[in-house]
Amino acid sequence: DVDISPDGSFAVVRVEESPESFSTSVWVIDLGARTSEEIVLPAIPYDLDLAPDGSFAVAVLPTLNQMALIPLPVDGDDPYTTRDVPDMYAGQSQISADGGLVALFSNQSGEERVGVADLRSGSFDVIGLHKTVSTGAFTPDAGTLVVIHGKEEGPAPDPTDYEQVVDHSFGYSLVDLADGTVKQQLTRAHPEPFMIHPDGQTIYLLQRDDALDVREVEVIDTVSFVVSTIGLGSPPVSIGYVPESNKMFVSQEHPSGRITFIDGEGNVQTVTGFELNDWIVD
Repeated sequence: DVDISPDGSFAVVRVEESPESFSTSVWVIDLGARTSEEIVLPAIPYDLDLAPDGSFAVAVLPTLNQMALIPLPVDGDDPYTTRDVPDMYAGQSQISADGGLVALFSNQSGEERVGVADLRSGSFDVIGLHKTVSTGAFTPDAGTLVVIHGKEEGPAPDPTDYEQVVDHSFGYSLVDLADGTVKQQLTRAHPEPFMIHPDGQTIYLLQRDDALDVREVEVIDTVSFVVSTIGLGSPPVSIGYVPESNKMFVSQEHPSGRITFIDGEGNVQTVTGFELNDWIVD
């Protein structure tokens, strides 16, 4: 488990002792000087994340219901501080772009909740959800948390039981961090990969299920939480952003190549056939 600082000067490493367990140590490696510093934590870190600006790292310590904050460069006298993670089990973390918030959750415990730690005020809020958590991400302005949910195997045993239908469906939730409002959206396929537009106003989630012929992009307005769907001609594979045109692109599985471009107004343009030269044999 390795994270490298934005300027490439150092890396933070969580070390595996054996296939079954990790060490309680985190290593900070100076990639230029080729030196390292060991930070021994009070418990095994289940996750290690580096802040986007490289100024600190977060190690999640679920057995202690804590997280450790590791300032970087390392302070030899006080290499870390801990903060409690109350009222929930957390094994994973995500840090907001400005480094002010940390989302904590577990994709193993079966809990239907996510915690948000405000590193500036010291507050910690637990937000209840209606499904388990697979992963999460902040919008660039840290105004919304996108939560991708887990799903129980197979269809709901009783299709008239709403709770069972929810548990056995794919889906995601949008959490408004200003007031804790949660909008849950069930989907026909697993909503990944996904990408948040750099301006933070729009989220794009790919959905693909070949058996059900699902091939689409869900587009979410992070201000209104309104969701719209764009159908695709081929199964989506990946999504990216073109800064020069301010458009998103969706690469699709197609024998001659296919990409769909989506602008900020939801206009769609699809290009097919750019891989035709691959068929030419000399």
